[in-house]
Amino acid sequence: MQKDSKLFSSHAVGAIPWMISGKVLSLFTYFAANVLIVRRLSSELFGAYSFFIVFAETLMLIAQLGLHQSLLRYIPEYMQQKEYGRVKKTILFAFSLELIWSLIIVASLILLSSQLERYFHMPFQTEGFLIGSVLIGLLFKDFFTALSTAFFLSKLLTWTTCFQGLILLFFAALLPATISSMLLAQAFSLLLFSFITYVRLRGQISCTGKTHLLEKKRLFSFSLSSFFNGFINRFAAQYSEVFFLGLFCSAEWVGYYSLGFSQSFLLMTLIPLSLHSLFTSACAESLKKESFGRMIRTLFSLLLILLVPVAFFSFFFAEQVFVIIFGQKMRMGGMIAGNLSLLHLLGLFSFPLSLAIITKEQVHRTLPLQCLHIGVNVALNLLLTAQYGVTGAYMAIGGSFLLILPYRLYIVKKIIGGIFFPFFLFLRVGVFAFVLSFAFYKCVEMASMVSFFAYTLAFVLSFIMSLPLLLTDEEKEDIAALGVFPWYRKSPIS
Repeated sequence: MQKDSKLFSSHAVGAIPWMISGKVLSLFTYFAANVLIVRRLSSELFGAYSFFIVFAETLMLIAQLGLHQSLLRYIPEYMQQKEYGRVKKTILFAFSLELIWSLIIVASLILLSSQLERYFHMPFQTEGFLIGSVLIGLLFKDFFTALSTAFFLSKLLTWTTCFQGLILLFFAALLPATISSMLLAQAFSLLLFSFITYVRLRGQISCTGKTHLLEKKRLFSFSLSSFFNGFINRFAAQYSEVFFLGLFCSAEWVGYYSLGFSQSFLLMTLIPLSLHSLFTSACAESLKKESFGRMIRTLFSLLLILLVPVAFFSFFFAEQVFVIIFGQKMRMGGMIAGNLSLLHLLGLFSFPLSLAIITKEQVHRTLPLQCLHIGVNVALNLLLTAQYGVTGAYMAIGGSFLLILPYRLYIVKKIIGGIFFPFFLFLRVGVFAFVLSFAFYKCVEMASMVSFFAYTLAFVLSFIMSLPLLLTDEEKEDIAALGVFPWYRKSPIS
């Protein structure tokens, strides 16, 4: 039986390079801004600043109510069916609801600032308004990013994201070296991004057509399921350890962990997160045409090839790189980043599976799993992070994933009919990436940015040249079927 040669439509595939390039460019601008902020603030001030950013991001997840996933899921479907009136109603309804809810959250934050300051020993009373401004900016940015992705306007998203990073970099350098100034720079850059993106999107949002009723029941069902799933998953995977370190450790340790976590997380999720929204919309567009099992296996294979070598290289060299970039005071952050790079591989397991579950509108069936995950994570943090600090945070991350893994596999298999994880490819790539990274670690030492780029390039080229030996013919065909690599398109896949 002949396989379809492409898993996604041409305009979805055409958006992939822009999504990745936009994420890479924004990575460099944000990274430069982060370097500047770290170098300008003391370790303790940076710890408080990073804690406030995590706090704002957590509140943003609550404020968006899962509606952004609904935009990604339904707008491509409505556009394909030419239900333009329903597109406009959905967008306006989601924006209005989020805005009202976010203002309530900001008001509550300001009213409770004294209590929060007493628990976390951070200056919430003086920074409460700016934290709320960052929250609003994050919410607006995420909303307009979801719209741009749903309309496949990847070029627009690329340039506006890069512009926002440059604005943040400019104001972080210009304003005084205080927590308030850095929060103000964040809020202003986010709001400016949102305004520019809105101006460019007005034509799409104002599209007219035959009047259709707003599918409120379908919208709320999917949004609330996505909200609980997304909030629980993000809190357990990204934020919980920061909150517990804020409760039980000094602001300085919060800064080390936040910097190590953010940089390793950004590195390891650069490609998955840049493609997740796009593939959600693309899968919704082609839901009834393609084999889900093959698609999931293909995405697993692609991500393993791209991210496993990155994780092992980071594990061995993150400490040296942090000293070069952030200074000697952040050496501990580099050690944390290297260890977390390997732990972030656990999250790689969830990406293609969550994509399939979202597209099939079965998110609600994973809520017991997510509740169990956050329950186990919080319990382990209370037992381990409170006692062992950062080491306890490592154990809480890995332990919560492993303890619920059997139940996770059982639930996912019931929903989508299988796991489709290429285990033997993971072993081949993992063993080779470890050996290659260890060989570089023993043979070279990174003492400057020049040596960093030179050795990284040598590592990447060595891995690429060895890659054909690691893949079977079937794995090569599956990756070719994505339609992403033009040199495969001439050969039909059968």
